[in-house]
Amino acid sequence: MNKLLERSRELFLRYGIRNITMDKLSADLGISKKTLYQTIPNKSFLIEQIIKAFIKEQQEEIQLISSNTENAVEEMYQMTTMAIKHIRMLPPNLTYELQKYYPECWSHVEKHHKGFLLEVIKQNLKRGQEEQIYREELNIDLVSILYASKIDVVVKESGYQAMGYSQEDIFKEFILYHLHGIASEKGRTLIHNYFNF
Repeated sequence: MNKLLERSRELFLRYGIRNITMDKLSADLGISKKTLYQTIPNKSFLIEQIIKAFIKEQQEEIQLISSNTENAVEEMYQMTTMAIKHIRMLPPNLTYELQKYYPECWSHVEKHHKGFLLEVIKQNLKRGQEEQIYREELNIDLVSILYASKIDVVVKESGYQAMGYSQEDIFKEFILYHLHGIASEKGRTLIHNYFNF
C-alpha cells in the first residue's frame, strides 16, 4: 500500500490528477487493474489517502521545526521554507483539480488549514509575544484567524497567477506582510536576519 501511495503521489505531482487514470496507474505499477482495485476501491479513495499521508508528514515536520528553533521568527522562517518546498513540487493546476473534481478530498486540506495550522499560528504568536519579538497588544485569536483566511486565498486564488505572479511569489510576499504587521522593533531585526528572499 505504501509503495502504491508513494508512486501515485509522484505521478499526480508530475502529470496532474486528471491525467493519471487507474488504467495508467496499474500499467505503471506493473499490476492488473483488478489487483489495483483489490487494494484501492476508486481514485477518490486513493487521493484521500495521499492527502492524509501528506498532512501527517507536514504536521510532523512542523512539530519538529517548532521544537528546534531559537525564536518565533526563525520558526516562521523554517515553516515558510518548508511550505515553499511543497509549493515548488505542486503542478499549478493541482489545487484547482482537487477543488473541482474531488471536493470531498479537498475538504481534508481545508480542515487541516482551519484546525492544525490555525493552532500552529496561535502558538507562534504567543511565543513571539513571550519573546518580545511580536507586538504585545496583538489579538492572538483574531490575527491567527486572519492569517488562516489569507492562506486560504493564497492557496485557492488563481487570479494572481493570471497577473504573472507565481504561487511562491504570492506566498513569500504574504509571509513578509504578516510578519511586518505583527513584529516589534526587535522582531523586525530578526525578520531582516532570517528572510532574505
